Order: sequence, then structure tokens, then C-alpha cells
Amino acid sequence: MTQIDKHVSRSLKSQLSAFLDKKIYVIKNVVDQDEIWPRDQLAKFVWDTAKQVWKIIQPDSSSSRKQDWEDGKGMLKDIVNWNQWHPSNFLDTAVHEVLEKQVFEVLARYKHFVETGVVNTTHQVPKLLGETDELLCVDKPCLFTCSYGSGTGDKTPPRIAQVESATQLLNLDRDRSPQIHQYLALKFNYENAVATREWWKTKPKEMKDTCGRCADCAATQAGCCNRLDKETSGVMIAAKTAKGFTDVRLQFASTHSREEGGTEKYYLALVHGEVELPKAQTQHSPDWLHEPITDLLGERGRIEIACFVTRVAGVNKAIPWNDGKGDASKGAGKGQGKQKNKAPDADDDGWDGDENEMNDAQGRQSALTLYRPIAWFYRAATKQKYTLLHLQIITGRFHQIRFHCGQIGHPLVGDPTYGAPWEERDWARRVFLHSYQTKFREPFTNKWFEVTSPLPEDLGTFLDKELVLERTLDSNKPFFKTRRPHAGLKKICEQYDPSKPLMVSEAAPINGEDILQRANAANARHLQAQSLKDRKNNSLKDWQNNSSSNSCGPDKTGNLGSKDPSWSKDGQWSNNSTGWNPKADWNTDSSRDGNSWNKPGWKDNSWNGKQWSSGGSPAKEPPAPSQKAGSVPAAVDEDDDDEDWGGWKAPKEEDAAVASSGSAPAVSSSAPASEGSPAKRARHDAPQGVQSAGNAGGMMPQTPPDLPDVPDVPKSGWKRMESRSQPGVFYYFNESTGQTSVEPPPPWEVKASRSAPGVFYYWNSSTGQTSVEKPQV
Repeated sequence: MTQIDKHVSRSLKSQLSAFLDKKIYVIKNVVDQDEIWPRDQLAKFVWDTAKQVWKIIQPDSSSSRKQDWEDGKGMLKDIVNWNQWHPSNFLDTAVHEVLEKQVFEVLARYKHFVETGVVNTTHQVPKLLGETDELLCVDKPCLFTCSYGSGTGDKTPPRIAQVESATQLLNLDRDRSPQIHQYLALKFNYENAVATREWWKTKPKEMKDTCGRCADCAATQAGCCNRLDKETSGVMIAAKTAKGFTDVRLQFASTHSREEGGTEKYYLALVHGEVELPKAQTQHSPDWLHEPITDLLGERGRIEIACFVTRVAGVNKAIPWNDGKGDASKGAGKGQGKQKNKAPDADDDGWDGDENEMNDAQGRQSALTLYRPIAWFYRAATKQKYTLLHLQIITGRFHQIRFHCGQIGHPLVGDPTYGAPWEERDWARRVFLHSYQTKFREPFTNKWFEVTSPLPEDLGTFLDKELVLERTLDSNKPFFKTRRPHAGLKKICEQYDPSKPLMVSEAAPINGEDILQRANAANARHLQAQSLKDRKNNSLKDWQNNSSSNSCGPDKTGNLGSKDPSWSKDGQWSNNSTGWNPKADWNTDSSRDGNSWNKPGWKDNSWNGKQWSSGGSPAKEPPAPSQKAGSVPAAVDEDDDDEDWGGWKAPKEEDAAVASSGSAPAVSSSAPASEGSPAKRARHDAPQGVQSAGNAGGMMPQTPPDLPDVPDVPKSGWKRMESRSQPGVFYYFNESTGQTSVEPPPPWEVKASRSAPGVFYYWNSSTGQTSVEKPQV
């Protein structure tokens, strides 16, 4: 049970409270005297209560009253079936099958909300960790899911609950998991949240795009830029604007180190066994490596084990690509003991959503994790050992941390999917994994931030009550922050100070300006590519519409080309005495004018159903890529965010025009890579464009008209000039017209900062570039 602060409009407070007090008095007497009302009498009592609340609030009178009504519906949903309820017509089915005591408890809870503004919710409230002009950082609670960002090409819209307010969403039944993107869309009013609500109103049957980086994708998921497993809590980032979404998605798609232009992501996990850093390298195959390293963060373990995603015992999971033991999918990490309750990856309503963890051309995914043990525990009842790890992921693969820890023999507590015993779910109610910290760059700027999610209360209590702290890594200060104080954990953690921000700025990496230039160039290319893609799609639709309106096929009446008067009912062409006869045999020389399709000359440029080939030889198609037996491209909907979400991989920029220094960015010292590591492997190209439609109905192919390239933006003739009388003061001069201007010409615009009122900056609407000083044009 969680509390949130909210307030009913003051004008309604006394009236609603007085009415509810009367209803509560009646039903409380029934409960106290152990009376049992007939079903019809109790149903009418509940229905009438809802009707009177509706009359008092009058939700159609204003937007604030409408919100009060939505809040009231959320508070009363446990006793009222709003899908059947109507104020003018009583239906027995409009009231749930409830007892008098439950009606009393619901009404008392609603009255408490009206009077205090405090709501007791079924699900924990996501907390705001911080925000900038472009980003919002939220603390995702356990059991919230992230079913968006399909990379399989499936255009099925992300699923949402049929609710109309954040309060109703938080009061879903305990066995239903809220969607984090739906909560953000209902709770906030930033650009992508509003766009998502507007998109819902259209009741879409499919998504317009699935690239995972465009404005259309941002408007289907409230701008959410990463994902976490259902039982994983911690930092999530949402872009407020459509253009900012593209920039942040590029960061998440890069190698997870700041020097590579990507986010840095750190986790806390409790694993089985007494973990020590490896003393030497262990390599079972070219795709399985575990070794010690030393970097700026000290001594750490390095796990580089490639994987692929498959389905084992009805659950999607990661499997080693080549562990040197043959078929790794047989019996790998299926858990021990008998299954007693729901697996951590089982979706509550049985939905097996498509995920974005796309395998590469052969099903293989490279994956790299760094870790350090920081505290060791044991359980008093069993004397079993456990270790708390601080981890950094350099890639973001499906179940990466869970998979890697299971591979080195230390599965996460509460995770039978990767080797923990099923019985553990009786006392470890969730997978012990928390996204503790993320470092990222503000879109269009060289400003870098670090956002931290303190260890949630349930995990801190678990360590303090269920386990005994044995020893910790030598340190002069605690390793992490917690939401609540825990007496037994003083050596390793401290309660965070609510007066201090959880999101702070930090120094940019040495190559920060180069990263910004590359990001701005990538954003500009994306905008141009998206514009060209939209034009192609629109032109293709126009061409298809024109083709269908002048079709050579039969219409609904069976007439051929009935929309064109030159076609007759018997299928003959009536112009210039040249007709087409459906009964004519084009395979014989007796065909009209002797133009037989069977003549040798026609075969020289034959159509094989896909393309023209020369000399009658069918064109050979490239062989289909091989894939690991049993691998699947999709995964369950609670997947960690990944670098190829949406089937897109961020390119490594080498363009000298972009990186003016002519040198590649430095590799993060915090993520050392050995030979063949993900940081050194070439990435796949972006997905190919829309393929042309196949030959339909055996008819001859038609070719759409050629589309012009997107024209380059003409140079404006403007040039930034420095004042000779006032050095350091700049203005703009048009060499063609002689005109001058204090402000830069379009597409540059002056913008006011939303986080710092009175502060202005310049923004390029074409490239997304920003500048505090007057920019070069």
C-alpha cells in the first residue's frame, strides 16, 4: 500500500465529505450488526452512491471537475463496474460481487482521500528523480512493465489498461501490472506525453513506425527511452520532446560509456555464493570469456559471453552462443526444484509481447558486463552465502546481468529462470536487481548528468532482516544510498538526504564536443532520412491509388477496367481496333499481330517474379542468413533496454566533416575491451528501406515513378560578423542583399530555457543543434 498526495477541489470537499459520511454511517451499522443485505439491495446502494457522487462533482462543468470524477472512479473501482454503470439506468452488473464490509472500506478510503488528499494505492507510485528541459528521470517500481519498443517489425500497439487517470492506473488489481509509459502519459503534460494520449484517442490498430527513434515511436510510449525487467526497479529516462527522443535513443544505442557518446549504467544485484574477483582468465570458447581487469574504478571482473534469445520451458531467455560445451540450451539455468509460484518473467495476463532484443544476422549477440563484489552475507537459517555486486553493463542485452551472473555460477537471488532454486521465491519475493545509477548527456548540448535511484525499501529491508552482513569491501564511505535507514547496513549504505537532488550535473568527457558534433550530425541525417521516407511512402500511396483506379483487373461486377470507358463488358479494348481478348492464347504464334510471349526474344529480358534477368536466366537471390536452431528474435516484454532496440544500431561516425579533429573518439577507460570485444566490432548497417511489392495476381509488374532526392537547403547568404567598434559583439550580414540583423537567420531560433527562466539560447530547427553564443551560419 502506497500513499500519494492529491487534493479534491476545495469547493467540493465539504459537500462530498458530508455525503460520504452519511453513506458510511449506514453501511457501517450493517457491518457492525453482522447483517446481510440481499444482493439487489446492496447493488442499488452502491449504484446510488456513485450516482450521487457524479451529481455532486458534475464532471462536464470544467476540466478540474472532470479530473475529480476520474479520481473518484479510481477510488470506487473495486465496488463499481464502470463499464456497465450509467447514472440514469440501474444495472445489477454495474456493481461487483462484493460484501458489505468491502463497500464500507472503499467508501471510508474515498472519504479519507477527499478530506486529506492522501491516496492509498494498490501499486507503488513512481517517484520523480529529476528533470531537465528535454528529459524526465523516473524511479520505476518493481512490477511496472515496459511493453513498448518492438524491434521485430510487429506493429501491434503497446498494451495499456482501460483507465483514464494515473490514480486509476495505480489502483489496478495486484495481479495486474501497470505500464510505466502509460503512467507517465497520464501523469505529465510534456510534448511526448500529450502526443501519446492523443494517439490513444485514435484507437490505433497498428503503429505507424517501429524504428524506435522517430517522433511517431516517441508518441506511442510517452517518450520512454529505455526499458527494465518487470521485477527490476530503478532509473528510467523519458524524452519530453520528439527531437530529444531521437538524441537520447542514440545514446542508449551506443556502447554504454560516456567517452563513446553513450549512457553509463550501473546496477546493484544480490547473487548466490561467495563471489571473489577472478585470479586469471577463463575462456571456454571465442564467445565465452571471464577475466580480471584493472581500470579507473579499480579491480573488477569482466564477463564477455555472447548469447542468443530462445524459448526454454515456455519462457524466453538468453542462452550462451558458444560455451564450449556443445548444445547450451539443454538444461541451462532452468532453476532447481519444483515450481511453486509464478516465474519472474511470467506476464500477469499471459501476454507474450514482442521485444526489441533482436538477434543479429546469425542470432548472435555480443554482451559485456563489468562487476565488483562490495559486501558478503549469509542466511542464518541455512548458512548459505550471498554477495552484493556493483555492476556496469557496456552492452544492453536481453536479461544481460541475469544471464551473465548465471553463466559464472552465481545466479541472482529470486531468479529461477537462470539457476536459483524455486523455493527461494517463498522468501525472496522478487529478483534482486536494481538499476542504481545512469549517466547521460542532455540532448543538443554538452551538459552531462548523473541520476541515482536509492536502493528501494523492500530490497534494503530484505538485506537487513533476511541476511546477516559478514564483511564488506574496504572503504572509507558507504557504497550506495537507500530510501530508508537500515541499522545493520551502516557500513555499506546510508539513507539519502531528501533535501539534496538525486540528479546532479557532472563534467563532460574530454571528447565531449566531438560527441556533440557527431550526435547533431546523426540527428540531422535522421531528420533528412525520415523526411525522404515519408515522401516515398506518400508517393507510393498516391501511385497505388492511381493504379487501383485504372486497374486492368475486374471490378466488383466482373467487368475489366470498368472505371475506364474504353473497356467493354466482354473485356475487349475498343480503341484503334486493337483489342485484348481474355480468350486469346498468348502462348501461340496465332496471337494478335503475332506478338507471342513465347518467342525467344522475350526471354532475353525475362521477369522472374522479383526482377528482370538477362538471357532468360533467373536472378539468384542472396542466401538467407543462418540462425541458431531454436533461436527467436523476440523476447518477453520486461526486457532491459538494449542497444539494438527497434532493430537499429547507432553508427560509429568517422566522417571528417563531422569530427573535425580527424580522429576517432577515445574508448572509455572504464570499459576496457579485449580483442573482439563489442566496442571493436563493426556494427550492422541501419535497416533497409521499404521493399517494393511483389508481382500480384500473375500480372506484369508496374514500376512506381522515380522520386526526387531531398534537395539540399540553399545557402542563405548570411554570415556572422564581429563588430569592429565592440570586439566580442556579433551581428549577421547578408552578402547578397547587404541586410544586417542582430539575431541569426532561420532555421536558427531564440529559445527560452524552461528550467532557468530568463536564460535564452539559440536552437537550429533543422539540425537540432543548440548554442549559448550567437552561432555561425
